[in-house]
Amino acid sequence: LDEISGLFFYPKDSGIFAVQDEKGWLFKIHLKNPLQIERWKFSNGADYEDLSLVDSTFYVLKSKGFVEKFKFATPDSVSLQSLPISGGKNEFETLYYDSAKHQLIVICKNCEQDTRKEVSSWAIDPGSDSFGPAFKIETETIKEQLGEDEKFRFKPSAAAIHPLTGELYVIASVNRALVILNKDHSVKNTYKI
Repeated sequence: LDEISGLFFYPKDSGIFAVQDEKGWLFKIHLKNPLQIERWKFSNGADYEDLSLVDSTFYVLKSKGFVEKFKFATPDSVSLQSLPISGGKNEFETLYYDSAKHQLIVICKNCEQDTRKEVSSWAIDPGSDSFGPAFKIETETIKEQLGEDEKFRFKPSAAAIHPLTGELYVIASVNRALVILNKDHSVKNTYKI
């Protein structure tokens, strides 16, 4: 668990699912006393970045733009499917589920079609496995609020929807920033961290 790269809170038992950065293992961390950890192998090694759960299906984001979709038939048997998100030289670190829209969202960290003024995202329909463009994050306000220069590039690394407000909270570790987006994806607040 030294290299956890994706977390998902499981409200049914207050556990946390996690994936390791380089190995195809899914972990479940039971936050009880004493701490308990379970693990299951779902794939071979890759550069895994984030994790989400929709119903009983797990989705794990790979940095180059693939999502591994899997569910366990038995504890030792997994059905795995790889969903390509986009072509080209793209890098992703952010995957979250938007329950209001019934979509998984993948946000670019560094995609070749993006400019310094915007960051794109992709939506996956978990029912049909179809995907397409979702929304763009305009970065001019982020740059101004952080006091960055013209070379600034916003690089999201994790995101989640606030359960009460519906706002999108985005962490960018490279930029050392927390950005809160309104429901229309306009920038509400930006904080240095």
